[in-house]
Amino acid sequence: MKTSTVIFLGGAVAAGAWIWSRKSGEEPSIVAAPSEPEVGGQAIGLSIGWARPEVEISPVRAVFEPSEWIESSPKLGRFVQLDRKITIEKIAREMVRQVATQAGERRKLDRAEVRQWADDMARDGALVRAAEDLLHASGWNDETAGSPQPERRGPHGRGIDPRGVHDDQRAILARGGTPRRNLDASGRVVSPSRRSRPLVWVPALNPDTFGGVILDGLQGEPVTSQGMEWDDGSAASWPPPVVTARGVIHGKN
Repeated sequence: MKTSTVIFLGGAVAAGAWIWSRKSGEEPSIVAAPSEPEVGGQAIGLSIGWARPEVEISPVRAVFEPSEWIESSPKLGRFVQLDRKITIEKIAREMVRQVATQAGERRKLDRAEVRQWADDMARDGALVRAAEDLLHASGWNDETAGSPQPERRGPHGRGIDPRGVHDDQRAILARGGTPRRNLDASGRVVSPSRRSRPLVWVPALNPDTFGGVILDGLQGEPVTSQGMEWDDGSAASWPPPVVTARGVIHGKN
């Protein structure tokens, strides 16, 4: 039986606590939490993976279901495979569009008005760049495909290398293996035989914070994963624990 995963939604401007739960064979749904949890989301800098000390890798028995966690198009809180059509910029624009849509829906705004507003937000260059920064700095993306070589990099000086030079992370996860990084610290390819593009984690974003900053004029970063946590307390800028518990093997020459 597959275990459910839970994200606690919080943040400084959240009106209340919510739980996003996934059950086997069901779409995610938003339900009221039985009690208000203690939440303290992590900043972008704390989610960076490649700069962390290497963690001990241990076998994980939990089953990873690609059909549940990997989407064919960008979606918050899911994986998406980079290809020639799905670029980092496209993912970032969709992140902004989707969090704006969620923020508008939480405020019960008119559906047409929400759609128009979300489209406008997705054309805002500053918001899109902030989403790009979060993508590059997200721990999984940095651990598996982060490099100092791409032209567009995150605030930590590295960016997702979009080339087809990576291990097939989807296949590795599906067979219960530990993901392997195929770049060294300088961004050079370790094994030239690898031909997969990056499997990118699209971080879950906080719609309450986005709405509070953009609509109410509160201080803060509107595009953020702060206050978004898995049930084990880890930040939702990372994939679910069933993935992160496997660790990442760093390629060595």
